[in-house]
Amino acid sequence: MHKILILTGLIIALFSAAAYSIVLNKINIGKEIDMGDKKVLIAYYSYSGNTENVAKKIQVVTKGNIFEIVPKKAYSKNYDEVVALAQEEKQKNLRPELVDNGNVKD
Repeated sequence: MHKILILTGLIIALFSAAAYSIVLNKINIGKEIDMGDKKVLIAYYSYSGNTENVAKKIQVVTKGNIFEIVPKKAYSKNYDEVVALAQEEKQKNLRPELVDNGNVKD
């Protein structure tokens, strides 16, 4: 269960980092992007804080809404334990239960 969440977090981190890099290459660092009437949502999970930092930087540039994905049961800080759990979750096709953040409005 945890491995899947970690893998999901890593995938999100990679896509977030790529998106952030693309955004920074198209504009000056720190300059906002005019999104017009488009709504932007930055949803992220961060095991170590790296993805959170990237998500916050994207939020500053896009002025989008930011949403943290939080598992109900926190992952172990022990890397080997987390990897073992993730492998088990993947084999059993399990998904972690997430904290209920209530209804997300438009």
